[in-house]
Amino acid sequence: MRETLPALRSNDLFGVRHDIKRAERRHRRSRCPARTHPRKHKPSQQRGRQPVADGPTQEWQWRKVKTKNDRADALKLAQLSAMNQLRLVHVPRSGIRQWRALIAYRQHLVQRRTKIKNHIRDLLLREGQLLPRYRSAWTQEGIAKLAAMSKPFSEVSLDELWRGELGVELAQFQAVQKQLAEVVTKLDELGAANHRVQLLRTIGGVGPRLAEAVVTMFDDPHRFRTAGQVSAYIGMVPKQFDSGETQRAGRITRHGNRLVRSLLVEVAWCALRHNPWARETYQRISGGKKSRKKIAVVAVGRKLLVRCWAMLRKQTEWRTELSVS
Repeated sequence: MRETLPALRSNDLFGVRHDIKRAERRHRRSRCPARTHPRKHKPSQQRGRQPVADGPTQEWQWRKVKTKNDRADALKLAQLSAMNQLRLVHVPRSGIRQWRALIAYRQHLVQRRTKIKNHIRDLLLREGQLLPRYRSAWTQEGIAKLAAMSKPFSEVSLDELWRGELGVELAQFQAVQKQLAEVVTKLDELGAANHRVQLLRTIGGVGPRLAEAVVTMFDDPHRFRTAGQVSAYIGMVPKQFDSGETQRAGRITRHGNRLVRSLLVEVAWCALRHNPWARETYQRISGGKKSRKKIAVVAVGRKLLVRCWAMLRKQTEWRTELSVS
């Protein structure tokens, strides 16, 4: 079997170390002050060389190269590290990572259940039958009606194959529903034992799902210095398209955790009914215009996340009178 990434030989490792040292020496020479030797004062263009640029330009050129192998990647990382272009990445503890994975798995089960529901609706619509809207079709009474219409494949004829398909989909729906209930029970136990989750639940409109997602995403709230860093981390800041004196802001960047971002927007809609601060902020940003509704909701979600970060950092509960004022 052919290996896709062959191991480096000893001479390859020696070559990489040599390239790393050469890149570090070149970087030190580019940062040292000019010397008094007359030959050192000649511009780099006269010597037929390109000046060494420190910053994003050099990094952008490295990302556009066409050679992709282990030795080239190691040299790129060494050059970026020599110019202090690599930033440390926060690695959460093992327990936090497992908690994050369980939250993501719950969302995966919810999406799977939604697909099954949509398939059942399409199946009945194809046969000329309509299900009730919203949750009434998935109550115990609604499931019993669907089960009465389904049959095993061994008992259906050629004209009633859809009944067998409906039975399979109902079995999958009940299995996913049971698995989802087990995952939610475990998440509720973890949230009840964590004081930070309970702290965020003092906010009107914030439930256990958003609280646990925010706590596991931040892990250590002190690693963020400003509210702007928190907003950029979740990707709820506008893109910048500036050219000269022209400044234009685009859509949000959508960087970071997509699940937390979607939960923030969903909770922002619900908080308009339960949280006076959220309702006042929404009305102030939207200005009563329908075209600014979504912009205002995203802004409320971003401000809500910033306040969650401040509460976790200072270990204080939500105070409605200060938020409204």
